[in-house]
Amino acid sequence: MFVFQQQLSAQNKVIEKSKSDKIYQYSLFTALANKIYDGNLNVAEVKEKGDLGLGTFNGLNGEMIVLDGVVYQWLANGTVHLPEDSELVPFTVVTHFDEDLKLEMPSFSNYNELKIFIESKLPTNNFGYAFKIKADFKTLKCGSADKQEKPYSKTLSEAIADRPTFNMENISGTMVGVLVS
Repeated sequence: MFVFQQQLSAQNKVIEKSKSDKIYQYSLFTALANKIYDGNLNVAEVKEKGDLGLGTFNGLNGEMIVLDGVVYQWLANGTVHLPEDSELVPFTVVTHFDEDLKLEMPSFSNYNELKIFIESKLPTNNFGYAFKIKADFKTLKCGSADKQEKPYSKTLSEAIADRPTFNMENISGTMVGVLVS
């Protein structure tokens, strides 16, 4: 099952029907890509800004997944835990998820097929979208990043080039995505 939230448009004007149609982004992805791995936004503040999203933690210390108001930290060793509310983040994009559309998704065998399906359902590329994909996955490949140490010498591309990945089989769960144009 595939559900997404979109910023609604009517005659090319954004309608703010509630706080749920706002996407909050802390910092720029280009800053993260250029070794700005420290921020001063904490996990408690992330939770106030949204209940679904993605991000990372200071020093690239794992991937951030926000689902149903819970912030998870997926570390490079493959463990997942709940970070302290005081943990700091350099980048996140979150929203208060409110389902606008629900679709039955055909089976897909790779990320590219999923991406094509999602893009074919978007009314425009000019708005931000948040996704929840609930599925049974035959295989799923996930990755994280090794924590970087100061002074940060690797760009994001260099830091994730040989990142640890984890292959899972026959797993059920919810995939989270945010697309911001």
